[in-house]
Amino acid sequence: MADRERFAYGQARLLARHGLRPNEAVWRRMEASKGLANYLEVARTTALESWVRPFVADSGSHDIERRLRYDWKAYVRRVAAWQPPAWRPAVLWVSMLVDLPALSHLLRDRPVAEWMQDDHDLAPAAFKSSADRRKAFQLSPLAPIARAFDEGRSPADGWLCRWADLWPDRTPTRRHALDNLAALFTRHLSRLAESEEAGSESARNQLAKDLVYVLRRESQRPPSVFAHLGLVALDLERLRGGLVRRSLFGPSFSEKEK
Repeated sequence: MADRERFAYGQARLLARHGLRPNEAVWRRMEASKGLANYLEVARTTALESWVRPFVADSGSHDIERRLRYDWKAYVRRVAAWQPPAWRPAVLWVSMLVDLPALSHLLRDRPVAEWMQDDHDLAPAAFKSSADRRKAFQLSPLAPIARAFDEGRSPADGWLCRWADLWPDRTPTRRHALDNLAALFTRHLSRLAESEEAGSESARNQLAKDLVYVLRRESQRPPSVFAHLGLVALDLERLRGGLVRRSLFGPSFSEKEK
């Protein structure tokens, strides 16, 4: 199958999933739900059902984190399989986005959380000793992220640079479109670094609008694949917050009551 045909094949599936994304009214209905049981009940009536299927009313926060990370990476692998072979490494690298907060935590020599030792991608570097962590990072696929940190740059910058290195198509037109997409992610990460919680929500909303524009403008081209994954990541970030807060704060919690 030619690259153009593969992108068209994948695009049909991505657009079908995009059309099922929860709108703001659905999110507000979920966030008005008190407690984890009610939140799950509402979520199961939406396109998020497959993401919340493993959870029950007494699911712990660590179990929620671990399962969402696992399912996100499985989803990225599925999307990568729909793409031309040359583009799969760049798509697969997107799965590592979910690890950036934990990697930043480990690189700053902070204590290892118990769940990190059970995580397939983090466990090899989840040593108590700083020296052992550094050595493990340098021998793993996460080396570009660790190297950026050691050079005084952010782990996110290390992720972005490695992602750009994995783009197989260096033609000016394709490179320009991907550079613009990388700039969106960079601006978003900068906004989050500078914003309080309300500002972070605003930043995520702006990124979502920008990604929807890219998804439509770059139809059947590589940027649309990454835009779709960015939108899924934003939805999972919001879903994760709703699940974890209710797991931690009990049956009376809802975002309306904050």
